[in-house]
This record gives sequence, C-alpha cells and structure tokens, in this order.
Amino acid sequence: MENKGVNSSTRCIPSSHMKPPIYQYS
Repeated sequence: MENKGVNSSTRCIPSSHMKPPIYQYS
C-alpha cells in the first residue's frame, strides 16, 4: 500500500529494492 503512495514520487525505490540488485548487476 505504501508503494502506491510513493509510486508517483519514488516508483523507482520500491522496484529498486527487488530489481536493481539483478538489473544493475546484469
């Protein structure tokens, strides 16, 4: 639920917590 609130401002943060690790490493 908190993701929706910051999804507009920090939509990269929520997704960055699970994807960045693999996305940046790739």
